[in-house]
Amino acid sequence: GDLIFEISVLGIAIFLYAAGVTLDSKNPISVMRPYWWPKMILILILIASFALILTSVRELWVYRRPREASKKAWPWLLAQTVNIILLVALQNLLGFLVSAIIFSIVSSFIIDGKLKAVHIFISFAIPFGLTLFFGSVMGVVLPRGVGFLRELSFLIY
Repeated sequence: GDLIFEISVLGIAIFLYAAGVTLDSKNPISVMRPYWWPKMILILILIASFALILTSVRELWVYRRPREASKKAWPWLLAQTVNIILLVALQNLLGFLVSAIIFSIVSSFIIDGKLKAVHIFISFAIPFGLTLFFGSVMGVVLPRGVGFLRELSFLIY
């Protein structure tokens, strides 16, 4: 199961990278612009997928048996999948910053089972950092949300 998933992720990443390379750029100068960051992320996904595939193949080859999946992993995986779906669904309504903060807090609770002050601090720090980096420095248009959240987003990025 792990190997099939890892090969699927590798295939999807290759397809997305190939599609991204063929897109026309409005800027003839080859410098780092906002449209480069998805390509960089896809390159990291390709490297990680390849490493995971090698690890899974090595484990199957050396031990001659697949790892047994923990029964506790399935509820965690389902909860995290629902959390990701909610993140994507709420971004246009709440904006990137607020939805990313909510996503981070819920993810921390799902992973650790309790909510500590450090989790809340990190849940605010990382989305603010990503928003400032991609929204302000890289010039990527992030979802702004509606109502007062839209006005708040104009103050931040």
